[in-house]
Amino acid sequence: MLINRLFIIMSSHSVLASSSLCLPPPPTALVSAILGPDPLTSAPSTIDWEVAHRAASIDAPENSLEAVRLAAENGAKWVEFDISFTADMVAVAFHDNTLDRVTTASGPISSYMYKELTKLDLGVKHPSDM
Repeated sequence: MLINRLFIIMSSHSVLASSSLCLPPPPTALVSAILGPDPLTSAPSTIDWEVAHRAASIDAPENSLEAVRLAAENGAKWVEFDISFTADMVAVAFHDNTLDRVTTASGPISSYMYKELTKLDLGVKHPSDM
């Protein structure tokens, strides 16, 4: 149950199907009740705050399995990622609503079938591949 709540909190804008509808951020009180005090305050906390945003996206293409592996090797306790849905309703970890920034494809993820996405190279625009 806690993991499900954390997933909802950490996925601040999951894309639903082919619409641009986004989930609203959760109430601040709920976030505090689940995660504890803000790590930037002096209040003691038992929460591990080592969160990798989009996994280790500086070292490997964001949201790739390699980036998740590297994040864990570098001490991350959590990986933040966003979920989008393909045209055939397959959930994929992807930060943007469109493919343009990190692939050579363009347009919304929701307009592609999952099989089409598997043919794209997530690293083509990553600095490590340039």
